Amino acid sequence: MDGWRVEDFLRLPMQFYDQLAEVLTCVEETGEWPSPLIEGLMALVPKEEGTAQALKHRPLTIMPLAYRLWSCLRLKDSSAWIGKW
Repeated sequence: MDGWRVEDFLRLPMQFYDQLAEVLTCVEETGEWPSPLIEGLMALVPKEEGTAQALKHRPLTIMPLAYRLWSCLRLKDSSAWIGKW
């Protein structure tokens, strides 16, 4: 979606991660996301082969790599809470 691959992120210096952490901390404190981090690419994937009805499709959203990294970390942090539901 954003042109970044995991391999690209892994090659970046530690200073990048420090700055990304600052941005994500600000997001968590304010609840406001920079628009490039929340704009995703959506495709409708048919639930059954050969169907054209809108309700028979599943939306698949591809998000920017920085958002996916953040959400993966937060999912791990909140798994115990989610498990209680």
